[in-house]
Amino acid sequence: MQFAVPQTWFAQSKVPNEQIQAHFDSSSTDSDGFAKLVRQKQPTQNDYTLFRDKPLFANAGLYFPIDLSLLFDKFESGPFWQAHNSLQ
Repeated sequence: MQFAVPQTWFAQSKVPNEQIQAHFDSSSTDSDGFAKLVRQKQPTQNDYTLFRDKPLFANAGLYFPIDLSLLFDKFESGPFWQAHNSLQ
């Protein structure tokens, strides 16, 4: 549990709760969410794009990084892909 970020981590910050939740919603999902994504996208055996899009695993109010490099990639390129995908 030492690598998990609790949902309340940013509660004392000046960032509005709605923005914090929007960030977690865009970068995480739970086991049911991953199962739904796998059924929808049917990735090949070596396709990790689901984890690149959602690099945090959400469970009981805690967010676990699946892979730190995927998490950093999401923070770095996530805004670009969000803007790109909204134009389609």
